[in-house]
Amino acid sequence: MIANEAIDRKRLVRMLQGCLPELNISFTKNEERGMRLLASRDYGGAYVSFTRALQQNPQSKIAYYKRAVCSWHLLLYDECIEDARKGGEIDLDLVSLHGRSLLLRERYPEARQCYAYALQALAPSTQDPHNVKWCTESGAITALQQFRDSVKGRRWEEALRVKDAAKPLIDGTPLLLLEARALLHLSPNTARLRLLSYVPTIPRPASAHTEMSWEEKEAWRGVEEHYLHAAVLLAQASAYCGSAFLELAAALIQTCLTISPSFGPALLLGHYLVSLEEILSRVNSLFARERYAEAIPLLHEGLLLDKSNRLMCGALYCMRAEAYASLGNNMNVIRDCAAALWMDPKCARAFVLRAEAYQQTRQRAEAAADRLSAVRLDPALRHILRGDEEQFLPQPEFPRATFSGPGAPRRRPKWYDAFATETGPPPESPSAENGASRGTERVPNSGVKQTLYEILELPRGASIAEARAQFKKLTLLYHPDRVVTETLTRQQAAMEQFKLINHAHEVLTDPSEKFLYDLSLGQHFSPGL
Repeated sequence: MIANEAIDRKRLVRMLQGCLPELNISFTKNEERGMRLLASRDYGGAYVSFTRALQQNPQSKIAYYKRAVCSWHLLLYDECIEDARKGGEIDLDLVSLHGRSLLLRERYPEARQCYAYALQALAPSTQDPHNVKWCTESGAITALQQFRDSVKGRRWEEALRVKDAAKPLIDGTPLLLLEARALLHLSPNTARLRLLSYVPTIPRPASAHTEMSWEEKEAWRGVEEHYLHAAVLLAQASAYCGSAFLELAAALIQTCLTISPSFGPALLLGHYLVSLEEILSRVNSLFARERYAEAIPLLHEGLLLDKSNRLMCGALYCMRAEAYASLGNNMNVIRDCAAALWMDPKCARAFVLRAEAYQQTRQRAEAAADRLSAVRLDPALRHILRGDEEQFLPQPEFPRATFSGPGAPRRRPKWYDAFATETGPPPESPSAENGASRGTERVPNSGVKQTLYEILELPRGASIAEARAQFKKLTLLYHPDRVVTETLTRQQAAMEQFKLINHAHEVLTDPSEKFLYDLSLGQHFSPGL
C-alpha cells in the first residue's frame, strides 16, 4: 500500500513536470474516446475504442498501454499480457499488471522472469517504490502457487494457512473467490464479510446491454460471469451463516437471475433456498399445532438438502430433537442433539434438550454437564439449573487445609474451580504454622498464572461492588458477539476469556465464596464485603 501511494505521488510529479510521454503526442479520435471512457470506468467501451485505434495505427504504444489497463479490469488476462509487452515503455505500472496476469493464468516461470527483469533493468534501486512493490509481489509467488494447489485439492485449512503470505497477489483479483470458498467450509461468516467488501468493487457496465454494441458485450462477458459467481458465493456464505441471513441470500440470487435467468449456480442455490424456506414454514406451522410426528419427515427432507450448511443442519437436527422430545422418544432426542452439536457446537438449545432427555433416562451426570454447558453458552438459561450440578462434576484433590469440621460433608467450593482450570494448579492453603501475620498478603504459589482478581483486572482484595462494576466493563469487551468478524482463533480466545470472567464474577460477588477464596490467597480479611 505504501509503495502504491509512492508510485501515485511519483506519477503526479511527472505529470506536473510534463514528463509523461502521452502529454507530448497527439491522439486519434478513437484514442481520445477510449481515454474518456476509461476515466469513467467504462472498460468495455474503452477496450473497443483502443482496439479500433490499433486497427488504424498498429504502432500506437499509448493504445496498447491503455488497452492493457482495460483488459486487466475486464479479466482478459491473455490480452493484458500481450498488450503490456508492447506498451510497457509508457508506464512502469504495466509491469505489475503483466506479472499478475501471468500468475492468474498460472504461468509461474514467466511471471518470475518478468519480475526479475523489471527489478534488474527498470527499477534496480531498493528505494524506488516500484522496486518495493515488485519485490513484494514476486516474493508471494510461491505462496500463491501453494494456495491454489491447496484449493484445487480441497485442502481448505492448508489453503488458509498460506493465504496471508499470498495476500499481495490475491487482494483485488478474482482469486479472492478461491479464498472465500476455502473460508466457506471453515468460517462462513468470515467468507461472507470478505465477499461483502469485494463484490461491490467488481466493475459493472455503465449502460444497459441493449445500448451496447456486440463488441462491448463480448468485452464485458468475463466480468459479468465473475460478478455472478461472486454474488452466488456471497449468497451461499450468507445462507451458511444461519436463518438470519436467508433473506439476503434470496435477494442476491434474485439479482443474479435477473441478470442471467439461466445461470446454473444461481438456479441450484435458488432451488435450495426455496425448498428450505418451504420446509421451515411447514414445520413451524405443524409445531404451532403440536403435530410433531408429521414434522419429522419434513425435517429429515431438509437435512438432505445440503449437508455442508452446518449451522442450518444443526438447527434442523435440533428441531427434530424437539419433535422427538414432545413424542417422548428420548433416545432419538439424544442422538439428534449429538448430531446438532457436531454441526454447531454453540447450539445451547441442543444442550437443553439433551439434558432433559438424559434426566428422563436417569443419566444424571450427563444431564448436569449439559445443563452447565447450555448456561455457559447462554447465561439467560440459568433457570434450567437444578442446584445439584456440582456433585456430578469430577472431584479433584482438596487443598490440604480445610475449614470444615471432622465428619462434615466435603463440598468443592466455587473458588476452587479457579485453580482447577487453565489458570493454573491450586495454591496451598495457608496454615497456622506458616507464621504469616494476620492482615498480610501471602505471595501466591508460583504455579498459579492468574488469580480471579487478575482475570477481572482488579487489585487483590477488591470489594464486591468493584467486582460487579468491572465485570460489566469486561463483558462489553470480551462478549463473543463483539468478535464475530475476527479469526476463529480470536473468537475462541475471546470465548475462553469470557468464561473465565463469568466464573471470576460468580466467586468474587458471592460473600461466602469470596471470603474462602481470599483465605486461599493468604488474605485474612476482605474489605468491602
